[in-house]
Amino acid sequence: MHQFDTAGTTVVSFRRGSFPEPRFFYRTITIAGGKLIATASSQSFHLNKPHSPMWILFALLAAVSAAVVTVLSKAGLKDVDSSVAFAIQAVLIILVSWGVVIVQGNTGQLKSIDGRTWTYLIIAGVVTTLSSLFTFKALKMGDASIVNPLERVSLVFAIILAAIFLKEKITWQIAIGAALMVAGALVIAFAKK
Repeated sequence: MHQFDTAGTTVVSFRRGSFPEPRFFYRTITIAGGKLIATASSQSFHLNKPHSPMWILFALLAAVSAAVVTVLSKAGLKDVDSSVAFAIQAVLIILVSWGVVIVQGNTGQLKSIDGRTWTYLIIAGVVTTLSSLFTFKALKMGDASIVNPLERVSLVFAIILAAIFLKEKITWQIAIGAALMVAGALVIAFAKK
């Protein structure tokens, strides 16, 4: 669902040279949180129900969050090396994510994770780090409204890799959607300023 955060990044960074005030981000987070609470309390959405459509809401919240992160990261990279900026965020990512695990009481699951799962998670962690470092470098060098859509071509790679390694089916709708994502990213990336 990252195509939604691309649109959000483009809108937020539309006026180059001006950066929204922090209260803009507070309002965005408040609205998203309110929608989460309202939707979660409705009868059609239940978090504990198998195959719950709540994943759509969480995917959209992730997209909005990613858009805000892109814009804030670009603003923070103004006078800081991209690797240093990412290292600062990485420390906060570790603290917040482990805080959530502890608060939810899920630390006991560490004992039950098998070797194969550990391998996948460690490799994914290394690749996530590389992806973030590349993204920060690109943001340092380019405009967020252009870097982000081009970086989101990762969606197409994810579709292809999911079909190869996870045996997920690629329907004609998914193929057309992926082609449109690539076309949109290229149009934005090569747009005249």
